[in-house]
Amino acid sequence: DYDFSNATSDEFTREPSVDFSVNAVNTSLGLPANKSNTLWEGINIEIQLNECIVYSYNPDLESDPYGEDGTLWSFNYFFYNAKLKRILFITCKATSLSEHYSGSSDHGFYGNITLDNDDDYIEDDMRYQDYPIFG
Repeated sequence: DYDFSNATSDEFTREPSVDFSVNAVNTSLGLPANKSNTLWEGINIEIQLNECIVYSYNPDLESDPYGEDGTLWSFNYFFYNAKLKRILFITCKATSLSEHYSGSSDHGFYGNITLDNDDDYIEDDMRYQDYPIFG
């Protein structure tokens, strides 16, 4: 978990549209269309994407939760549905393989997608273990 209580308003940017943010997430994750549709259909059931405003979190290097060595890129999006009073925080980072191998015996891509609200808890854990990303 990350504590945003010390974040400042200039670290947040309102995104142009839900579609823009969804496409950015899909592109960053390299999701094939069938996996992407499944992911976003599940999210839509809980937060009704067409009624959301999306903000990205772009912290400075000192407060970046992913600012450690070996991070290649990261994204942080808040999907906010005021009508439902729900927020979805979706975040991901990519780390270099050399950094990953130096600190762990596991291999591959790791990512968690979690939707947590007052009514339900949904977690889709994507793990590809023991399969290096690059040959």
